[in-house]
Amino acid sequence: MKKFMLLFSLIGMLVSCADTKPCDVPSNGFIEGSDQTIMMGSQETVEVFKKIDAAWAARDYETLKAHIGSGTFIHDDGITSTNGEEFVAKIESSYQSSLEKEEEWGWTTNFAFSVKPSASEATGVEDIISVIQAQHAAFDDISMSFGDKELEMENWVQTIDFPAIGENNPAQTITQTWFTWSGTGKASGLTVEVPAHISFGWGEDGKIVQEWHNFDPLKMQTEIALIPAQV
Repeated sequence: MKKFMLLFSLIGMLVSCADTKPCDVPSNGFIEGSDQTIMMGSQETVEVFKKIDAAWAARDYETLKAHIGSGTFIHDDGITSTNGEEFVAKIESSYQSSLEKEEEWGWTTNFAFSVKPSASEATGVEDIISVIQAQHAAFDDISMSFGDKELEMENWVQTIDFPAIGENNPAQTITQTWFTWSGTGKASGLTVEVPAHISFGWGEDGKIVQEWHNFDPLKMQTEIALIPAQV
């Protein structure tokens, strides 16, 4: 019997608490390069997983496509799909292959749980400036690109006007950017490439009031740590 495991972003350790006693620690663990820990997610996320799992087993491809956006999905044989259409086409191909080989197709889901990173502590403009200054102190030839081309605004910027959701989430305009940051380390001479996703929240006066930076800082930090040794 073939069994499939879906890995969504994190590999977590399940920590359970007795029904009669609440969890003493709401989160634990660590995420390299951040102040975040791991905490239990929501039951709503588990319900979404159950819908995907049931649709997959029933080969209900319309439901599957409704829950799968654009991204990179690596299947058990190493083949990659990038959207819902490619994803379900791969599933159907695997199903037909199992029939031809007279293999049983299916699996049993014994448990599911949801985990997520805790909220990161907010930083101010001064902190962002210090990070940029450290990057320029540690790297030469800093550039940003999207795909195989030098960065072009129309290729990597998306602005969405989000409506208000409830009383605590007012309407807001958010600009999202996707790009690959690259630079050559002044100390090591190595070229570092870091995929990044940065979002900007706009205020009513047309100024940026919030930013969300999403990237793995480890390669940058490794090069920046070499700078003091060169002084």
